Amino acid sequence: MALDLAKLLEPISPDQPAGPNLEYDSAFAELERTAQGKPEQQIGNVVVPAEPPEWGAVFNQARTLLTRTKDLRVAVHLAQAAAHREGLPGLAEGLHFIRLLLEQHWDVVHPQLDPEDDNDPTMRVTALAALAAPPLLFSMRSAPLLSSRSLGPVSLRDLTGEGGSNAGLDTARIEAAFAETPMETLQAVLAGTRNAAEDIAKIEAVFDARAGVRGPELSGLLQLFRSARQALESRLEARTAIAAEMAAEAAVGADGPATTAAAAAPRRSGEILSREDVVRVLDQVIRYYERNEPSSPIPLLLERCKRLVPMSFPEILKELTPDGLKQLDLVAGKRENKS
Repeated sequence: MALDLAKLLEPISPDQPAGPNLEYDSAFAELERTAQGKPEQQIGNVVVPAEPPEWGAVFNQARTLLTRTKDLRVAVHLAQAAAHREGLPGLAEGLHFIRLLLEQHWDVVHPQLDPEDDNDPTMRVTALAALAAPPLLFSMRSAPLLSSRSLGPVSLRDLTGEGGSNAGLDTARIEAAFAETPMETLQAVLAGTRNAAEDIAKIEAVFDARAGVRGPELSGLLQLFRSARQALESRLEARTAIAAEMAAEAAVGADGPATTAAAAAPRRSGEILSREDVVRVLDQVIRYYERNEPSSPIPLLLERCKRLVPMSFPEILKELTPDGLKQLDLVAGKRENKS
């Protein structure tokens, strides 16, 4: 699925860039009904189970309606449908559309600002809050993110250990999914999580800049994409490191017996051989705490440690204890020049 954003963002007409308010139009009402699904019913003694929305129909209805009106409520339905059809990538694309809709059509997009209440944007905030509704967030954590041809799909819950199923099978499925997915696809999914986090920040910034108010509460949505980014980054780093080791070993073998012993020795997985490796490991520890123990102060301390890595001993001493540098000068026999 790929949205034609340029077409969806085109003004409806020169006189009405956002088109009319279709809140009471039959097509708008039909979209609302379709997006709700069918509730549980009891017919006589028979209970008919509830049915979820037909998300393909929701997507098509919303996309068609957006050619007649620029409405955040319709855009939210489009994003929700894209999410249920395509998982996190679909939700990310829907978020990007909403961001652009706000940035390009703030003054006219529906629902309109309330001119009798100092252009209050509450109706817009309420419409967008549905993007962080718990049922949607739960569905996204459980939706397939990657897939193994032999062992099946892998969700964000699997990557973060929330699945609660067979740990051995989960590990095998995750490893297989990452091994079978092309690197460019993995990088595209990772880039999508980063872009989505940026779009959420931009949505909040639009409300702050144009209305001087706090935007919709999307922290749960932001945490969803952060969790996905962190899980993907850690796995991608491991895959990249393994690929680099294999390439190095292949190069050593191609060099033949003339290769030096130091160069010929294969690098053990996880071995630290440079300052860059130190920073990489510190980043991994920081991401662990951000993901599993967000209230811990350890990431703050490790960030400071990262700043110390490239420094010389005097620079570290100055950073940690400025007075200690004077003591070092005395011990080393250095004196300030006297005029």
